[in-house]
Amino acid sequence: MVQLVKRDKNHPSVIIWSLGNEAFYGQNHKAMLQGGFDWEWANHGLWIEATKPGETGYYAYGGDFGDFPNDGDFVMDGLCFSDHTPTPGLEELSKAYEPVRAWVENDMVVVEIY
Repeated sequence: MVQLVKRDKNHPSVIIWSLGNEAFYGQNHKAMLQGGFDWEWANHGLWIEATKPGETGYYAYGGDFGDFPNDGDFVMDGLCFSDHTPTPGLEELSKAYEPVRAWVENDMVVVEIY
């Protein structure tokens, strides 16, 4: 194991994984490098049909099946809901990824959003 860590400690995938998973709010990395990784496209809830009149179906996860231990809401952190409709997080991400063009004109910085 020691040899593996020494061999791979500077590999890009190890560094990126560490930035997203190990940094959290600790002192492992500078604050400007923490987080910002999109791990899940969609939530992993499983549709459960209503069993009684007046009830509605729902997306079950983490313990809803009587399983213990379980991951709680860990599988519900996607950019889309379980039915693949966008979450507010996906809407926010689309703004963060929005293309821009910037240039200097008459000693002013001009920013154009596409």
